[in-house]
Amino acid sequence: LFVVLRVLYLRRIGLSEEVIDEINGTRLDLPADWLPKLLADPRLKTRIKICDVLFRKGGHVVTLTSTIIFNALLVSDLGALVLSVSLGSLLLITIQATAVWLFNGPEHRAKWRWLSFLFGAADRIRDGRLGQQNAMMGSISMMWGIVASFGIALLGLPPQEDAEKLWALSTQLVLLPLTYGDAMGEIIGTPFGRHRFKVRGLGEINEKSLEGCAAVFMGSLIPGLIVLGSGAADPDAMPAAWGLVAVIAALTTLTETIAFRSTDNFVIPACNAILVVIWWHAAEAINGDDPAFDLANMSDTFRSPAFGSTPTLVLVE
Repeated sequence: LFVVLRVLYLRRIGLSEEVIDEINGTRLDLPADWLPKLLADPRLKTRIKICDVLFRKGGHVVTLTSTIIFNALLVSDLGALVLSVSLGSLLLITIQATAVWLFNGPEHRAKWRWLSFLFGAADRIRDGRLGQQNAMMGSISMMWGIVASFGIALLGLPPQEDAEKLWALSTQLVLLPLTYGDAMGEIIGTPFGRHRFKVRGLGEINEKSLEGCAAVFMGSLIPGLIVLGSGAADPDAMPAAWGLVAVIAALTTLTETIAFRSTDNFVIPACNAILVVIWWHAAEAINGDDPAFDLANMSDTFRSPAFGSTPTLVLVE
């Protein structure tokens, strides 16, 4: 869908079919000055920025929102969902890489009118010749980010069957900033950012803006507040949940800003998962309810899917 919409938009703003085929293709064979020439016209540059925002981040938001809704409404086994999403992502990335390897060059450009559907408009135009590589790296980092955050939760939180409300809230607090905070950074920062600075990344244009960073913070904070305030998740499942939402928004802004571009899909959920686990244990320890910190009775044991029945003394040491 997003590929078709992008093609229609590019035609609407006056790009030729030849240039559209170059955008949808591998781009690796294009000359080094291809992107600067494409963006030379300020009016066209603005329209291409809008194109990247609408169709690249549009797909990002739709994909992750669907995953969150699917988990909340239809799937009770989060582990099965993580496994299926990971295997599906791995299969898609393998097919993408194979297509780029086999059909690289101007003689294959016509084939990419159909092969471009593999990328779903995730290959940002302003990444230039490395657009598809950036898109694949983003998919890989998201796959491992979801796996890593789930693994961190398994190690640090009570078993899901014993704390369903805690897991439901934690899942949303970890994934919502990745879904909306990360997207808002580009949606606001790309067209409206004025105070720009260079960052490291995979692509020909690697920069962010202070306006985009503020948008990341608000895009991470507001969905979390809505989830707590609307009853979509139980705020009592996590001690001081309202404060945690604000801290997660700040952490997401930091990690999204400093992460190597296209790896933030891993860094954001992994760091947020670590924060959620630390927050839960710290709150339980303050309340005297966390057996991992119960030094008064060293015979107690801490049960978790990772450690089973392990003496508390061993965990403390």
